[in-house]
Amino acid sequence: LTATASAGNLTNSVATTGNSTLTATAGSTTNTGAVGGALSATGQTGVSNSGNVTGAATLTSAAGSVANSGTAASLTATGQTGATNTGAIAGNATLTSAGGAISNSAAIAGALVAAGQTAASNTGNVTGNASLSSAGGTVTNAANVNGTLSTSSSGATTLSGTLGGLNTTQAGTLSLGALVVNGNIAATSSGNVIQTAALTQNGAATTVSFTSTGGNVTLFNPANNVQGVVAFAAPTGGVAFANNAAAGTRVGNVTVATTTNSTDPTNLGNFLANDANLRSAVVLRALQGNITRSGTGTIIADRALVVANTGKIGGAPADATLGLRLEGPAGTSIRQFYVSAPTSQEASFFGPSTVPLSFFLTNLNGTPLTTPANTYYNGVQVTPQDASVQSAQTSAQIAAQQSANAEAKKAFGTDSVQEQIQFSFTGDVGGTPPFPHSLSGGSAPINIPSCAPGAPRPANPADC
Repeated sequence: LTATASAGNLTNSVATTGNSTLTATAGSTTNTGAVGGALSATGQTGVSNSGNVTGAATLTSAAGSVANSGTAASLTATGQTGATNTGAIAGNATLTSAGGAISNSAAIAGALVAAGQTAASNTGNVTGNASLSSAGGTVTNAANVNGTLSTSSSGATTLSGTLGGLNTTQAGTLSLGALVVNGNIAATSSGNVIQTAALTQNGAATTVSFTSTGGNVTLFNPANNVQGVVAFAAPTGGVAFANNAAAGTRVGNVTVATTTNSTDPTNLGNFLANDANLRSAVVLRALQGNITRSGTGTIIADRALVVANTGKIGGAPADATLGLRLEGPAGTSIRQFYVSAPTSQEASFFGPSTVPLSFFLTNLNGTPLTTPANTYYNGVQVTPQDASVQSAQTSAQIAAQQSANAEAKKAFGTDSVQEQIQFSFTGDVGGTPPFPHSLSGGSAPINIPSCAPGAPRPANPADC
């Protein structure tokens, strides 16, 4: 069947056993009849097809929208103001709109390509790969894609379903719903990366990468189960990741802003209350298994909080291949790190030679935390301070106090009052034998410290 309308609309309801070509050069084209071969329908102001097509269906509108609800072996739908498909397609489907939105809600047995201007949405299961893009709006997928889902948008992106792999880039927020990915993940967003339900990622020999170029990466659902090596980047913000994988968590490169986070140290344990609390910080939590370094993975941040609920952090104290590496900007030492693990476990960290301040926190977003039996930095045991006690002090004050204490010990001279006090008045500290200090009287001498604090000091120090 071949039918053309040079003026007005064109409508066909007749079933054909072969191919059908329908054209309306000035109006719209509508087909409701079954087509035994291929269908080509063109309408200036719009195209609609509800007839089942044995072969390929090609629907085109130069100035209007395109809608398909019939089945077809394959579908190519191009509409200036939009394109919609609700019919099952046995092969590939391509929906394009230069000025409107794209929507697919039907099963696609092949690959799906949906490219819209204002939005691209898919709620139909796809057997092959799927590509969703929106040059000026949002992207939404709420269906299964057996292959890899690739998305690109200038706005927000919302994803859920079961996917074979994920490759996504967007200028707005990336929001993950109930999502299962059976392969690699590579996600980049100019806005925040968040989740409203748990993320499951399968495949030990896979990589999982999330980047926020202008916000935070907050994937802290305790039901997350990620098996691949994780890597995160938030160069102007912070990263928070929780994982409940039985095999533990393997950490690659994690990079966040390195400007000083001046919030109270304990606010890091309540980072969900405010985005600013997470800025310049990395929070990693493993609800099962160990937290270990993968390859040359390095955490670069101002602060880091690492929590293992049941396992240990790193490997043996001197094992730099498994111990997490912490750094600050340009290869300097990280300013502060916080650690929590079971009291029967150990934590091992590595980094530049300058030892950063180490703390333990009492809770994380209301969950009580424990202090590991031992914490090591570059193979040397360190003793974390209690962040709740230190919270009133700035890190600069703490560092200054530590430096002052160290300098005071260095300044203690031999045979000094300070050393007398430090060594419990056991005798003069110096190169000469101690001078006995005693008062005779009664049945036994009364020993007193030489030149004790508050006592008059002789003009001649030797008289002490």
